[in-house]
Amino acid sequence: LMQPLTAAALQPLLKRPTPIVTRTQNRSDWAVTVDRGDWVEICVPSRTEYVSRIQDLLDLLERSKLDQDTRDELILAIDELVTNAMEWGNQYDEGRQVGVSYYCAPDRIMLKIEDEGEGFNTSGLVNPAEDLETHIKKREAEGKRPGGFGVHMIRNLMDDFSYNDRGNIVLLT
Repeated sequence: LMQPLTAAALQPLLKRPTPIVTRTQNRSDWAVTVDRGDWVEICVPSRTEYVSRIQDLLDLLERSKLDQDTRDELILAIDELVTNAMEWGNQYDEGRQVGVSYYCAPDRIMLKIEDEGEGFNTSGLVNPAEDLETHIKKREAEGKRPGGFGVHMIRNLMDDFSYNDRGNIVLLT
């Protein structure tokens, strides 16, 4: 199991701008970028069909290096967080991009998912399983569909998970 990074080590990564580009390959309305630090960044419009494309590309990148359970956990995390970025962050505005940056070190894999939305107050994220009935009623009162379990589930799957101050970038290890 990989050792989690400290909060102090993660903060500069959350605040870091998009990597310096050395190679970019554009595919109509999406782009894949590789920077000097071996980060791979995928930028896509906020359309649900791109969630599976991102998963497929990242799975190809790591197929030979990761065991099936780890790949499955990463695919689940990517699906949930990219969907959240498109839906809640960018509100499915196709003019707004979702960026998924990916880095594989010998001892860890890091993902950074960023949307162009206003962000949100991440301190309000609670474990919905602690009081399921209250959680569901609160979401209904806020006009939201039942849900809110994905982020909590991913926190339990990953070694480290944190948002930036604005709440529109998440970094997981």
